[in-house]
Amino acid sequence: MKHSVKCETRGCHRRKRVSLEELNFLREESRKSGQRAGLICPACVKRAFDNPEEYDIDISLGELVVEAAKETPRWRICFTPDGLR
Repeated sequence: MKHSVKCETRGCHRRKRVSLEELNFLREESRKSGQRAGLICPACVKRAFDNPEEYDIDISLGELVVEAAKETPRWRICFTPDGLR
């Protein structure tokens, strides 16, 4: 069974269908880090690379450059403080 997860970027309405295992992984990462783990869609990854001062996402610069250089970047895990959205 697949579950729908919304992109964590404020104002973005893209969704990704994830398995129960992937959803449980996000929950476990949230529990470990003390922050909410979520997903950022490929379009927001590219926009974050183009305008880094507008987006505060927890992806290392090296990974962000690699993702932005790809023709089709992938969904990325990010961490946000609880209740930020």
